[in-house]
Amino acid sequence: MISKAREKKDRHEAVCKICNHPYRKQIEDRWCAWASTATLAEKYRVSLSSISRHMAAFKLQERRATNLRVAPELIIEQEDEVEQRAILKRLKKWNMKHMPNSKNIKRPKTNKRKKSD
Repeated sequence: MISKAREKKDRHEAVCKICNHPYRKQIEDRWCAWASTATLAEKYRVSLSSISRHMAAFKLQERRATNLRVAPELIIEQEDEVEQRAILKRLKKWNMKHMPNSKNIKRPKTNKRKKSD
């Protein structure tokens, strides 16, 4: 006898645009690495709602959340030194509120050398 959960998953997979997409793995992996849902929808020619339903059906939000450290790095790489501090401060505050059991976000080390006089 097939469980209701298995029947639901089978039904989802039968109609899901992402499950049946030739680039399913890339879509999932990029989304979990914080690629924009809109960008993925456009690139792979699927709807935003298809991506959202698929990710929810397979509980990939949890996997994406564990990759949270990627998001600050992407933002920080595009900002100057002053903005980095402000961004990290906001991210630490968000992290403590929404993910109290996770490790603190730390500023990535850079290879910049200090100028000597």
